[in-house]
Amino acid sequence: MDWDQTYVKGNLREAIYTLVVSPDDIRKRLAQVYKLYLFKLRKENFPEKLQYDWEWIQKELKRFGPIKREDGSTFIGSVDHTCRRIKNKTGVKIAEKLLAMYLYLEEN
Repeated sequence: MDWDQTYVKGNLREAIYTLVVSPDDIRKRLAQVYKLYLFKLRKENFPEKLQYDWEWIQKELKRFGPIKREDGSTFIGSVDHTCRRIKNKTGVKIAEKLLAMYLYLEEN
């Protein structure tokens, strides 16, 4: 296993652990794990088979974009804004995809 695999698996493992044990709503938990673990990861860190899934997760977590102030600076980031607006079932789908990706990495 190379460095990328160890790094990616470690971040996904911590993200999944936080998603499972945190008492908050899934949307709050997703915003939290993005800030702590997922923002560090890039498509190139994943095997080719998982790159589409990673891009899907990124798209879903940033779907609504940031909220900007009048001066153009960011008031609320894309992930926080999106996680406030998505439905719980969308949050669950994202969490399930993260788990599936982690399990794939563990098996291969």
